[in-house]
Amino acid sequence: MFKEMQSKLKTVGIAPIFFIGSGISRRYINSPNWIGLLKEVVEDRDINFTKLVQKYTDSSNVVNNEQLAQELEDIYFDKLNDDEIEDGGNKPYYFRKKISNIIEKYLIENIDKLDNNTEIIEFKNTRPAAIITTNYDRLLENIYGNEYSVLIGQDSLLGSVLDGVGEIYKIHGCASSPNSIVITEKDYNNFFYKNKYLNAKLLTLFLEYPIIFMGYSISDRNIISILSTIFEMLSPEKVEELKSRIWFIQQGDQNKKTTVRINLNEGHYMDINSFVLSDYSKLYSAISDISIKKLPIKFLKFLKSNLYELIASQEYNPKLLDVNVRDLENINDFDEVSEFVGLTFSTEKRIAFCNNENLCKAFLQSDKLPYYIEKDLLNYRRNNIVPFYKFLANLTFEELMSYVKNDESRFYKNLLDDKFDYKIFIGKELKVNFNSKLTKRRLNEYANNFVEENGLQSNQMSSVIRYVILQLLNSNIANVIEPHFFIKDYSKEIVKVMTHLSDDFIRKNEFAIFKILNSLIIKDKSEHNFRYLLCHIDRAIYRNKIINN
Repeated sequence: MFKEMQSKLKTVGIAPIFFIGSGISRRYINSPNWIGLLKEVVEDRDINFTKLVQKYTDSSNVVNNEQLAQELEDIYFDKLNDDEIEDGGNKPYYFRKKISNIIEKYLIENIDKLDNNTEIIEFKNTRPAAIITTNYDRLLENIYGNEYSVLIGQDSLLGSVLDGVGEIYKIHGCASSPNSIVITEKDYNNFFYKNKYLNAKLLTLFLEYPIIFMGYSISDRNIISILSTIFEMLSPEKVEELKSRIWFIQQGDQNKKTTVRINLNEGHYMDINSFVLSDYSKLYSAISDISIKKLPIKFLKFLKSNLYELIASQEYNPKLLDVNVRDLENINDFDEVSEFVGLTFSTEKRIAFCNNENLCKAFLQSDKLPYYIEKDLLNYRRNNIVPFYKFLANLTFEELMSYVKNDESRFYKNLLDDKFDYKIFIGKELKVNFNSKLTKRRLNEYANNFVEENGLQSNQMSSVIRYVILQLLNSNIANVIEPHFFIKDYSKEIVKVMTHLSDDFIRKNEFAIFKILNSLIIKDKSEHNFRYLLCHIDRAIYRNKIINN
């Protein structure tokens, strides 16, 4: 079924680019469709959602989701309670913050299932050259870990070099940065106004790489816009060549190969090879099974970064590339020469600071920083959920200004205006009162009895346990550290629960907090829940120190 695709990938000789839509998130983390998402946004408000949907439904029973979202943004702001108003907020922010919280909730509730999902296991092995997505959630970042850099929003893409090496392009924004989200008619009008520039950039990727569309319908406005622009810019021969390395994946009850017609603008169309699949793992396996020798994504990103810096500076720097400059001057035809450039590392010990794993390890170690602080720390923080206040707390004001090029307003905006909610969903709020000696048996007995006495579902036992943990932490955090079984058996739950500790509590119990953090049994210190916890702790303790200084 996939032999022709595999043959084409082998001929091209490079890994494909994935273009991923919301259908993939619905498949793996049960996230809602557009209407479902908007309904959840306003479900706790006094709004007749059904009436609003009908207002924007045409005679063909098609809903204009963009206009619906535009009106809901206004209504949602008007329905805000006084205690929900934040300093520096605005109407678009509150609407998108709610959307971000909903999107994050679906990821958190379903993330534990991903490890045992056979499709996800195969997905992780595919190693695409890059990913373009219109999804807001962080599913892809969790699947591929920190191997791929993340670029959020159209503006960041327009200001970057798109070369398809280990990057995730989130062209409609991300839940980690609510203001970046494209959701309303105004957002989309602005997006498509700039779209010709984005499409021109994407064209370079389409010309060089195989493309696989997943999670989209054939009538999706984004797909039509991109392919229409490309169709207009290419000769008929180039369009035919492009079509031979584009595949469209559709969900179905059976596995079959077919062709879909994408209706483009101005009456044009493209017939594209398609797979209708009930089991995506077969596709992922076919992609990862290509006998192309692949270099690790991390190495390619390292090489790309160093080469770019070397070319931009035009100065020889042995830290970047080890080149015999004298012999290099004598080379007339570089196509006839091999093995004259070699990679090397500086003799000076220099540990890369700006990656998730090292940031988390450094945060847990001590106040002394054995790491080299990269100048792009703030830019990295914008696109990654990582602790960073701690690494700036002991700097002088002049040193802080050097990170933002002496722009004091930018300093306050980027360092102090952090409204992101790091709380991990632990279940609907429960009022528990566990007053027995802490043992595993007594904890489970209490949770089981609580479920029965309060008429809860059996699957809510874990929520009861989480709220007991929160009670124990708040009442006497020192006692929680002692029982060996508690840290060993409940590390994942403790991580989630600690994101609900108040800032004041964290500051008053800083020593105990760090003792727990370093005792938790977490295999991957850059795992996303653990990073959320570290960011919560980081902001509570160290942002406050920066403010006080």
